[in-house]
Amino acid sequence: MNGRVSIPKAIRWSETKETPVEFREAIQSHLVSSGESMRALSLRSGLNPKAVSDILNRPRLRPTARTCAALSTAIGQPLPMPMDPGAKTYATLIREIHARAHTDAERKKARRVESRVRWFLRNTNQVAETAKVDRDAERPHLSGPI
Repeated sequence: MNGRVSIPKAIRWSETKETPVEFREAIQSHLVSSGESMRALSLRSGLNPKAVSDILNRPRLRPTARTCAALSTAIGQPLPMPMDPGAKTYATLIREIHARAHTDAERKKARRVESRVRWFLRNTNQVAETAKVDRDAERPHLSGPI
């Protein structure tokens, strides 16, 4: 085995929630008060030209902490972070995966997913009950050499 594991889609793309309204409103408020365009703010933040537009127009888009920090620095004031403080733990994720399994095949897949999640947790020294599901933090551990 090469040390890599395939993490199922349920973990890679955990159920996204909308970006908090306060975060989008803070950016929109800055744009209105400063008269700056979305593109200009994106470029001044060191982001791609459509980053601010995407955040404002695609509510299910979850900006990374790095994007939030860049925007906060560019605006010159702290922005409410769009991270969910009650984010799902791996233990909750495992329970939800098992709860959705109704047929024998789905239960077998749920056990396989649980096994892979527990493997990941063991190899990253995390505990299922306390570790939050974070796709960005998982990526370096799960991707192989490029």
